Formats: sequence, structure tokens, C-alpha cells
Amino acid sequence: MSSPIGHIIGALAMYQALDPLTPSGSPRGRKGLFLVGLLAVLPDLDIAWGWIQGDGTIFHRGFTHSILFAAIIAVIGNLIWYKSVEGFKRIGPMQALLVACLVHPLLDFLMGSGRGVPLFAPFNWREFQAASQYVPTAKYAPSISDIPKVLTDLDVLLGMTIELWIFLPLFFACQAKRSWAFRGGLFLLSASALITTYVVYN
Repeated sequence: MSSPIGHIIGALAMYQALDPLTPSGSPRGRKGLFLVGLLAVLPDLDIAWGWIQGDGTIFHRGFTHSILFAAIIAVIGNLIWYKSVEGFKRIGPMQALLVACLVHPLLDFLMGSGRGVPLFAPFNWREFQAASQYVPTAKYAPSISDIPKVLTDLDVLLGMTIELWIFLPLFFACQAKRSWAFRGGLFLLSASALITTYVVYN
């Protein structure tokens, strides 16, 4: 899995890239970004459910990493934003939230290791996985008591650092009012991090 850093910043970058296509009233500002960031990490609640059962690994990358689950939380996000059933009628914002939510299973797919991602669950449980690894590995805690150990693991810290290198430039590049020259430099910076990841992890 990617860490919450990669999932959140990656989803925010994608959502910002879609901003010119979303209608007025769409989730924007700090509250909008907070909502997108929250939706981005919801698929990993399967780890918390595993903790309750005694092992955080047993349910990870199950149904919550599917396209259908991404659609469900996009609808929920829309309802939260509009605070009424009107959220069902706002298709444009919902589509943008869906694309942002799909960043999570996409990043786990690009890890190219561990369990595959069941994109079409529950209708088809085939697991998909990239042939090579393009985003860093971020370990997760088998139990709550293991969290401090994981957060101080050098491999985890390296992975998070590379994630920041990949996704922060994308986040700023996808903001409006940036010149194309500035964006080009940020895209190159992000690409260099992807190449570094490929070299380090493959």
C-alpha cells in the first residue's frame, strides 16, 4: 500500500487538475480539500477492521479498493458537501470526486507488490497488479500496538519521503493560475521521483 501521504496528496492533485471542469458549488477551498483527503484514505479502513479481528492484514485490499467502493464514497462525499439529497443531482462534482477516489486503488496497483487490487469486486475478485513498482512501499501495522514501530521504520520513512517528492510537485502543478513553464518544471521533478522509485524498488 501507499502511505496516507501518497493517497491524500495524490487525490488532492487529481481533484485540483479537474477543478476547471467542475461546476460552481463543487467542493472547494480548505473544506473541499479536507473532504477529498478524507475520502482518499477511507479504503484503508479495512486495516482498522482487521485490527478488530486481531490482524490488520486479513481484509486489506479487499472490496474497499474496488471501483464500486470508490463510487459509493464519492456519492457520500457529495451528500456531505451539499448536506441534502440535492447531492444526488450534482453529477459534475460527483464525477470529480469519483476520479479522485480512484487514485487510491490506482496507487496500490502501481506498487507492483503485495496483494493485487480487486478493481471489479464484488462482481469479479480478480486482483490486478502492475508488473513493476512505480510508487514506494509503505508498510502498515498488523495491530494498533505496532503503529509506533512502523512509523519509525527507516524503509517507511524513505517511502514517505519519496512520496512527498512525487506528489507535492504534482499538487502544486495542478493548481490553477500556474504558468506552463512552472508546471513543466514540477512535472519533471515528479517524474524524477518516479524514476528513482523504479530504480530503488525494482
